Amino acid sequence: MAFSQVSGLPVWLSLLSTGLVGTFYTALGGIRAVVWTDVVQLLVLTIGLLLVVILGTIKVGGVRHVWKIALEGRRLDTFRAVLLNIPMNAVFLVIQISAGLVAYAYFAGCDPVLDGKVTAYDQILPYVVMVLFDGVPVIRGLFLSVIFAAALSSVSSGINSLANVCLEDLIRPLYISHQKQDLSDRAKFYSAVSLSAVIGLSTVGTAFLFTVTSPRILQLSFSLFGAVGGPILAVFTLGMILPWINWQVGTQVDLFQKSCWPGKQAPSTVTFQNGCQLR
Repeated sequence: MAFSQVSGLPVWLSLLSTGLVGTFYTALGGIRAVVWTDVVQLLVLTIGLLLVVILGTIKVGGVRHVWKIALEGRRLDTFRAVLLNIPMNAVFLVIQISAGLVAYAYFAGCDPVLDGKVTAYDQILPYVVMVLFDGVPVIRGLFLSVIFAAALSSVSSGINSLANVCLEDLIRPLYISHQKQDLSDRAKFYSAVSLSAVIGLSTVGTAFLFTVTSPRILQLSFSLFGAVGGPILAVFTLGMILPWINWQVGTQVDLFQKSCWPGKQAPSTVTFQNGCQLR
């Protein structure tokens, strides 16, 4: 949706182009293609977001103005979460949060969703870039590259991981148990390529389905990741700290902690419309 907001393409075409490109180079190049493209995409993401933060801050009115508006709106509480990610993710999270604060400062007093400027909250930053840098060369195209790089990085990594897990944990054990021998390297290669293609096409189809059935795709993805990621982290942490624990005990502990953790939506911050008439 964010890619569609910036490029002007319909959502279905954005999904199709992103999904097919990611599936194509992942299926043909494997993990090597994923790693090298992720390196380039990380550079594009970092440079693009930094330019949006720096130039957006100048356009909005300076660092002090952005900080003052964010402080008044209680948007700086998010930095507490950044401390939990030190040192690996802190720098990139600060850049992302800074971009969000710039967007919040621009829309201070006027919620863009309630005002009808955008239809979803994950379209706010692309809309800010389109408005602030209207007529400015390079920036719009660079931000489009940022969105495309982020999408391709997630798509290719997920497809490659799922293909390898299916091959190593499902297909190979079944083949060995029935044929009493391992797969040849040629068979592994073609199996991995076929799995990558099937998983990639299935992902594109699922994305199309969610665009029709669920308007809050981003919130749904975060909820699913949080629901699945927490138990997985608990199991891995338990295995590293207590190596003598077997899988039966680990599963029981995981089920117990999930039953004690109620599903609750994070409280949303207050939004306003009293400043819309000033724009």
